[in-house]
Amino acid sequence: EADADGTPVSLRFDAGAEVTLRVSDKVTKEPVEVFQVTARWPDGPAKVQCTPQGKEIPKRFPKGKLRLHELRPTETPGMLTVAIEAPGYMRAKSKPIEVGETGTVDAGTIELEEAPRFRFRVVEAATGDPIRRAKVSLCPPGRGDDENPERAMMSGEVRRREWAKTNKEGECELSSLGDVMLVLSLGAKGFAKYVDPGFV
Repeated sequence: EADADGTPVSLRFDAGAEVTLRVSDKVTKEPVEVFQVTARWPDGPAKVQCTPQGKEIPKRFPKGKLRLHELRPTETPGMLTVAIEAPGYMRAKSKPIEVGETGTVDAGTIELEEAPRFRFRVVEAATGDPIRRAKVSLCPPGRGDDENPERAMMSGEVRRREWAKTNKEGECELSSLGDVMLVLSLGAKGFAKYVDPGFV
């Protein structure tokens, strides 16, 4: 609010609360630096802000250290659950973290388990010859190639896809993502697209 006479007005900024945590490999205890993060309150998604200025979410987190800024729980205290998605690992969630209106909470470490992997060999149906540079991808149902990872992190909904191209033997390897069901899709130049909606 401001007066019409031009009197200066001070605007009070609510910095909210912060949560810090670390992400590491469960076996080696080495930090995992590449991952996507989402967070939820009991009644809905939490906005994820990984820099004080609210800039673009980093693609890498040095030493696996993550800091979530400007958290504002809908209730006090709020219980925040953080989910981590990292290539080659199972999806992991933190225990509910008690977050107040202000201050910093150290949520400890989220340890990631290595995900099972699938090995694929792509061949031409008619000849059995291997197909090189075919694109093989896995994603959970309802999460297509056009999803925006940053928008998913902001909305609290994890949308993840693994893909790789086959080598000269027509082979590649992909992580299972840790989901109960996955959609397998396959595309190669000069061939019709193949989709298996209930791969696992």
